[in-house]
Amino acid sequence: MEMSLTYETLDSSSAEIRLLKVRYSSNDGIECDLTKCSLNENAEYYALSYVWGDPTVTKNILVNGKVFAATINLVAALETFSVESDSSDLLWVDAICINQTDVKERNA
Repeated sequence: MEMSLTYETLDSSSAEIRLLKVRYSSNDGIECDLTKCSLNENAEYYALSYVWGDPTVTKNILVNGKVFAATINLVAALETFSVESDSSDLLWVDAICINQTDVKERNA
């Protein structure tokens, strides 16, 4: 398993974003799949965007099979969502769906 999440480049001409599919894994952790989707396709998703608490207090989750250090508040929200949501529900979570290390993408 690769140790850190890498992001595929988004196609701005297609108005692409990344959406998250959350599932609770058998090892009592959060596992997610991150996929690209065009806003032109009228995808249905829930959006989560706010300050996620102390950025230094994290818990690892898996995104596309790779480690992602999420704040404990975000993990709590994802745990609740994984239990209460329909299996086809998608999320847009700014902390995960936007490559926070890419200033150009973050500003877009």
